[in-house]
Amino acid sequence: MCNPATIAALATKEALVVSTIASAAVSYAGASASARSQQKQFDYNAQLAEQSARNQYNQIRQRQAQENEKSSQEISEVSRRALKARSTAMVQAAEKGVGGRNIQDLFQDFERQESEYRNISLRNRAFRELAYEDQLESIRLGTQSRIINALPTQAKPSLIGTALKIGGSLLRDFNDFNDPDPEREIV
Repeated sequence: MCNPATIAALATKEALVVSTIASAAVSYAGASASARSQQKQFDYNAQLAEQSARNQYNQIRQRQAQENEKSSQEISEVSRRALKARSTAMVQAAEKGVGGRNIQDLFQDFERQESEYRNISLRNRAFRELAYEDQLESIRLGTQSRIINALPTQAKPSLIGTALKIGGSLLRDFNDFNDPDPEREIV
């Protein structure tokens, strides 16, 4: 028959094993829940950041299209006025019988002014396009930064890590159980 001290020791060891495994399981479950929660929050934040970027992209593209349309309308209006001025000058010159070099110089000046305005407008449009592209790139980088900064900070728990933690705890507890007096010298 087994002596009561041996039975008590075995029961204590079994309780120790069960307690260690239960503690590790609860710890693993809690860490898993926390990791899932962080991942869910990260996914939501990333979705918001990407939606915000799309909205900003759309606003910039819309403003870009409006500016380009305005520029095109201004160029067309200047061309229309220049054509009208040339026509008026041609009619007046014909009515007065004026011709020659002076009239040609006047027409060339109208064309030069129109061309100069068109070139300045197109150059300004190109500069605006570059500025819009810089804004879009800034939005892209800002969105990436927001997403990176929202990355979960807690690593997902590892089954291997949990198993090693259980093994280490059991080994330590068994050593403590077998040698309850760590101060005792081994002879």
